[in-house]
Amino acid sequence: MNIKKKRKNKREMLSYEDKPIEEYERDREIKKRKKLPKFKNKKVRNVLIIGIILVLVVGIAAVWRFVSPDSLIGSIFSSQVKGEGFPVKIKGKSVNASDVCVLNNNIAYISETQFQVINASGGVTVDKRIKYSSPAMKSCKNYSIIYDRQGSGYEIQSASGTVYEGNMEDIIFQAVIIDNGCYAILSKKDGYTSKLTVFNKDNTKKYAYYFSECYAVSISLNHDATKAVVCGLDANEGSIVSKVYIIDFSNDKPESKIDFSNVTIYSAAFFDNGNVAIVGDKSAMVVTSDYKNKYEFTYNGYNLISKEITQSNMVLSLSPFEDGKSCELWNISQNGSVTHTKTGLATVAVDIFGNKAAVLADNKVSVFDIKKEKLLNEYRVGLDSKGITFSDEKNIYVLGTSEISALKIK
Repeated sequence: MNIKKKRKNKREMLSYEDKPIEEYERDREIKKRKKLPKFKNKKVRNVLIIGIILVLVVGIAAVWRFVSPDSLIGSIFSSQVKGEGFPVKIKGKSVNASDVCVLNNNIAYISETQFQVINASGGVTVDKRIKYSSPAMKSCKNYSIIYDRQGSGYEIQSASGTVYEGNMEDIIFQAVIIDNGCYAILSKKDGYTSKLTVFNKDNTKKYAYYFSECYAVSISLNHDATKAVVCGLDANEGSIVSKVYIIDFSNDKPESKIDFSNVTIYSAAFFDNGNVAIVGDKSAMVVTSDYKNKYEFTYNGYNLISKEITQSNMVLSLSPFEDGKSCELWNISQNGSVTHTKTGLATVAVDIFGNKAAVLADNKVSVFDIKKEKLLNEYRVGLDSKGITFSDEKNIYVLGTSEISALKIK
């Protein structure tokens, strides 16, 4: 009689001497993974792979929107140049405080003969001869635009070198550039008092506006280069009339035009929330984003010594004396709230970073918290110091007559 034996699953028997328990458990896990189900349908597998790729591409594109290739290249390039530290000698006879900026975390300046970019170690990453008779510079985080105030030439620089060189048809009054690489130029134009030309990052013309009612003297672009605010000056029966134009590049006519009689408007700029900051000789204003309301802050007889406008606030240095003594710092937010910080100093220069304001006066840099209205620290600097620039919350560059030095703050 044949007896059928039931087939038993073979199980590997071993002792600790034959194979360590860790290896045994590992081998069992590998066998389990081999038994996991696989996609037999190739279409399903391909759809999954394509989906994963699309998610990665969208993620990279989303990040790339906020990263400038020129900025990335500039950071890599500038960090490779090793310097001998600060102070660093200036090339040229003199540098104006307004012609110093932070360019992609480096300090940059122009003299009457030279444009230089210097990294945190004091290494010169860009050293270029200036070819303009009267050079001026405006900068943003990623770019600088250098132009000739007595000519038609201009050039765009990054922390790694020249990006573009161009020429206008007429003499340039002013130029500005923003982080995305778009820029705008105010220039002379026959038959008109002035002309505004806006350019895309690839240097193609985006928009043009011709002024006939005033001489345009300053310009600012919003963060995505869809609008401009332009300040202009005119005269009426011997009195100064200032005009502020809000221009939307999708329209031929200004979106708004504000007139100020017997007032000189120095500058205007967009805040992040769409409101507009306006700084004049007698008062400052915040105009709402619908351009229907404005909040005015009169100086009450104080003299405007210096001004700084950022994306979220403007800080004014005001003094009751013509020589600038006993300055107060007025911090006006984009929503119109204001704080007053008394410094007791004769201000030479002011720069701001967040809630910190650095004041250059009496051969020292005094750092204030302008939100809490109090002094934080003071630092001695050179006798010839004439300008200061924050590079970040903890570091300030100090401009002297012949050199630039670095100051670390608490």
